[in-house]
Amino acid sequence: MRFYLDERLVSQGAYEILRAFFREEFERVSFEVLESCQGFFAALWFDENTEALNMVVSDGVDIQRESIGLKTEFSSGLKPEFSSREFKLKQRRLVYRTASEFCGRNLPWGLLTGIRPTKLIAQEREKGRSEEGIRNYLRDVLYVSKEKIDVIFRVDAIERPFLESVQANSYSLYVGIPFCPTRCSYCSFPSYARNQHESWVAPYLDKLDQELRETAKLFETWTLSSVYIGGGTPTALHADELRRVIRLIRSYFSVLPELEFTVEAGRPDTLDDAMLKMLQTEKINRISINPQTMNDQTLVRIGRSHDAKAVVDVFHKAREFGFDEINMDLIVGLPGETKKDFEKTIEEIGKLQPDHVTVHSLAVKRASSLGANAYHHEHEELWEGTDRLLYRFAEENHYVPYYLYRQKNIVGNLENVGFTRPDRVNLYNVYIMSDRQTIAACGVGAVSKFVYEDHIERVANAKSIPDYLKNMEEKLEKKASLLTKFGEYDINTGKFIDSNDEDE
Repeated sequence: MRFYLDERLVSQGAYEILRAFFREEFERVSFEVLESCQGFFAALWFDENTEALNMVVSDGVDIQRESIGLKTEFSSGLKPEFSSREFKLKQRRLVYRTASEFCGRNLPWGLLTGIRPTKLIAQEREKGRSEEGIRNYLRDVLYVSKEKIDVIFRVDAIERPFLESVQANSYSLYVGIPFCPTRCSYCSFPSYARNQHESWVAPYLDKLDQELRETAKLFETWTLSSVYIGGGTPTALHADELRRVIRLIRSYFSVLPELEFTVEAGRPDTLDDAMLKMLQTEKINRISINPQTMNDQTLVRIGRSHDAKAVVDVFHKAREFGFDEINMDLIVGLPGETKKDFEKTIEEIGKLQPDHVTVHSLAVKRASSLGANAYHHEHEELWEGTDRLLYRFAEENHYVPYYLYRQKNIVGNLENVGFTRPDRVNLYNVYIMSDRQTIAACGVGAVSKFVYEDHIERVANAKSIPDYLKNMEEKLEKKASLLTKFGEYDINTGKFIDSNDEDE
């Protein structure tokens, strides 16, 4: 299908809405080459003569009969600012209404693609809007369904007290370990199969040691709220290697005994007795065991080297070692799976009763092997409605949704949602999703986030180990400069350089 677009218009938001309705990619073409009949197509353009934004969708049989055109009028004589937020919203609303009328259906999330919905309502609340006003805005302007509006406010009610209690000069620490036993087909994170890159492990850990030490100096006057070791699969390291990382964190940073400290164990094939014993001894109080699916055929298909039974066995063993806060990650829409397969997965997870269940809906990224092979669901519509199955599972098992976000190209137009026991909210996940707290991030692919009163700045570490080994110091200096009004940080002296004291 082709999307003929006026080149003056900003197209990405309109494109994502079209894709959500028609469940396929579009070839974007200049509107100037549109002729009277172009097969199955959509077109969006601004007409100078009528001062109107126009949208057409046609199946190519009879453009006059099958096309649906709507117009959003502007004040007479005024030219629109094509890059303004107001114009982009008008554009997206027009595309939505046209596609909705053509397809005869609505999208539960309306215009919200690739967004954190609770962050949106927080912004509207800061403008002085009441809950009723925000609900009306979501429904009437952004076309969000009542069901999804209720979910947003449920999540907001849980996370809001934690966000309102965030202290100035508080931060959370993320540490990335970019190694895995094997690389899963859906994964787009920087990660390396350890057995193919063994020679990189030692130099990586040495460089990470340096970055942790210098980062701790930068934040020595700040208060640490939570620690999260992710990846990759951190437990792809040997127990003594991961112990080293944990002890470096505790030695460099002020980690209070009760502080939330998560290790994303991830793969059950990396959790033997020695690893679990080490994590217990090091007082890690939250781990994540991530099966993604409980179907053996799918595990083989996505590149896992374990079966569902291994997940069950490791989970029970972790409980025996005393871990009373365990998260499990699942993915909706994995290649070859059906809704029935996912129903089996959540049934098996329900038997285990983990403390948190995080459910992602598959969004194919270019950096994954699925993306590299141009994978897409042939019958994506079959996944629509899976959310109702999921929320019913959560209610029956006494979980509540506590964080929520959406991604572009997400299967079934669904969402990613974290469920928890009401008294077990994971602070790091709330903070990272809300953009309300500074995040100090170390390691390959880690993104540090500096939250100011009026804006946010990010510094991304290199996404490959060789690049990280070469330029970590450069990124560290950039992070340091964002922590002080004085400018540059001298990594050799470990001090900030006052701009008034520079060499003449």
